[in-house]
Formats: sequence, structure tokens, C-alpha cells
Amino acid sequence: MKKTITALAVAGLLTGCTARKSAETQPIDVNRPMSDNSNFFKQITAPAEFRSLKISNKIDVQIDKFVPTINGTFYIENNQKIWANLSALFISIARAQATPSGFQAYEKANRTYVDSDFGYLNNLLRVNFIDFRSLQNLLVGRTFIPVNPADYKVTQNAQGYTLTSTKPLTVTHDGQTERYQVTLNYGADLQLRQVNVDDERARNSVEISYDNWVDAEGVQLPKNINITVKGDKVQRINIENTRFEFTRMDTPFSIPANYKKTEIK
Repeated sequence: MKKTITALAVAGLLTGCTARKSAETQPIDVNRPMSDNSNFFKQITAPAEFRSLKISNKIDVQIDKFVPTINGTFYIENNQKIWANLSALFISIARAQATPSGFQAYEKANRTYVDSDFGYLNNLLRVNFIDFRSLQNLLVGRTFIPVNPADYKVTQNAQGYTLTSTKPLTVTHDGQTERYQVTLNYGADLQLRQVNVDDERARNSVEISYDNWVDAEGVQLPKNINITVKGDKVQRINIENTRFEFTRMDTPFSIPANYKKTEIK
């Protein structure tokens, strides 16, 4: 359970307009490629515009052991820091922070902590491309996977757009190279809907879906994020964001001196 609790410290999320009437009456073939996709790629890789964002949420974890519903508070200073505090049954159970230089977290039940680069989070999600920027984008529902127009085919239908990698996406980090088949789905309004990442060599996959987008003071954010990690076992994390506040807050964090370090395995 300790890995799951720590992982939740990173998990924590996505403008609403409908398709034009002509698209409803005359749907575009799902296999039809876009003739000019330069503006499309520019829009789907645009960052969220905010300075400070506080997110209150409820987190349900589905693994082979019972985990009570977790109440989370996530705080993001854009491009600088991600902080999280987690509690269950009115008791604080874990705290974490991420900066561009790395990730730290501790959990109280087993008195353990993590002090690492982003290798720990990549290990939990069974990928190797998570860094600070991609983690922040994942939490606020922006494109968090490397997207080079030359590597993807873009198709369109009445529901939106699909990006499919035309060949395995190669990512090298710390001397380790992985190859992924990637599919990204966007709504007609270019909101990110679902991401599928398959590591064919290791037979692992990650699926992340976003739903119930809201306009929070002009910023489009998802109320629901569902993460499924498939490997030897299947683990699911379902996040319901209940409140968004664009306000600064204190984010105290220090690892207790008598806790034991958890190593990456």
C-alpha cells in the first residue's frame, strides 16, 4: 500500500463547445487525415495559464487490498512546484512535493520516505518520460507525452480527433531507451479525453482518461481523472476534483528524521 499512497501524491487534472451542426449531420470519416495540422498541434501542446492552483479532490484506489477513500489537497505553482497532502478517515497519511529537480514524499503508516529524481514516478507508472513539466500537464489535463507532428497520424470524426503514433515512440532517459505505441484522443473542442501508452517490449500499458471538464475562472480543467496501470497486476486510481481555487497557500514539507528511505526497485 505504501507505493500506492506515495503514487497518489503525484496523481491528483481538463473548454466546452459542441461540434458544429454540419459535423453532426455529415460525420467525417474517422480515417480521414487532416490536410493542415500545424495549428492543431500548436493548440494541443499549449500550457494551462495560471500562477497558483489549489485542487481539492477525492481519490479511490483499486488494487488487491482495501484502501479507504483518500481526501487530497494538491497545490501547483506553475512550472515551479507541485505539493500534495493526503488524508483518510480524518487522519493525515502522506505528503509530497515535486520540483523541476526531483520528487520527495513520505507516508506515515510505515514511516518511509522517497527522495528521488522522477525515476520513482516513472517506475510506478511503468514509463520513462515523466519529468516535472509532464507531471504538471498530466494533473491539469494537458498533453503530457512528447508530441512531434512527424511521429503521428491525425484523424478526425464527429467526436473529435485521434493521434496515433506511426511508429514506436522512442524515449531515452538516463541511458535507458523505451519504445511506446501511443494514442491520444481529443474532443471536438480539443480537450484531452484519453491517452493510451503501450510498452510492447515489457507488455505494460497506461491509460489515462479525463472527463467532466469545467471552466474555472477562464481555465479549462477536468473534474475526473482515471488512471489505469496494467502490468503483472492492474491498478486503478480514480480522482474526482471537487474544487479549484486560484490562490496561493503555504506548503510546509520536511521529511521526518526517523523515517526510512524507500529505494527505487
